Amino acid sequence: MQVTIEGELRKAKLIEGVLPKYPEEALKSRITGTVELHVVFEKGGTVRLVEVVSGHPLFAQAAVDGMRDWKYPPTMLNGKPVEVDTLAFVTFALGGALTTNPSARTFDRARFR
Repeated sequence: MQVTIEGELRKAKLIEGVLPKYPEEALKSRITGTVELHVVFEKGGTVRLVEVVSGHPLFAQAAVDGMRDWKYPPTMLNGKPVEVDTLAFVTFALGGALTTNPSARTFDRARFR
């Protein structure tokens, strides 16, 4: 069964994970950018699949590698844990910490299985 939910469902806190490493070439060239990722979270909150949707090629692999190790609390739907298929955005910025958009768990448009 697959259910599509639009709108914000909840914002979950990251349990485990590190920020992706800023690619050396991008840092030297002072390049910034955001990578959009298609992410599928298993019922337990671990990442099962990460694919690049868009973004600067210098940042793509770093974003994917960083996201693979992230873990969130299980997403519950009607009292049962569900798999989540959603989008996440990883932003690489100079002069500050690398930031990640929490939309990976905000679910502007997510599918649950």
